[in-house]
Amino acid sequence: MRFDFSKISDLSERMGFRNDRPPFEGLYIYVLLFFVGYLIADVSTLYMRGAMLPTGGVVARKLSRGSGLSSRNKGSQYSGIKEKNIFNADHKVPPALGENKKGGIMEDSNDPVKSSLPLNLVGTLVHGRAKMSVATIQVKGKKEVEPYKVGEEIKGM
Repeated sequence: MRFDFSKISDLSERMGFRNDRPPFEGLYIYVLLFFVGYLIADVSTLYMRGAMLPTGGVVARKLSRGSGLSSRNKGSQYSGIKEKNIFNADHKVPPALGENKKGGIMEDSNDPVKSSLPLNLVGTLVHGRAKMSVATIQVKGKKEVEPYKVGEEIKGM
């Protein structure tokens, strides 16, 4: 005796079952289970959070005190770090960059002098290395503004 599968497909179509299902319909149940599992894990973590906090040691004391520092601990808590001063161990303050060794401020030998050239200085970008500094200059009578680095010659001059 042979079984005819075509009769089953005809029967399933008559009962309302269709074979034109979306391609990802089989994955929907797994997505739903993952989402429900995530929600259960989140709710259980919220419920158990209080039991997971430490009860002894430094961390527990800080947590029980609150996140802010109390007024009595503000200075004493960091006094050891302040005394060691890893950036200036000998506690000597060096002279400022503009001071000479005698304690006075150095005179600038490069005072600006007004030029008679037909140029307008539009702007400057000064860098620690002179080669990286840029001046933006406009030649009088022209609308063009050109950038120039230190040592470059201005076109036409």
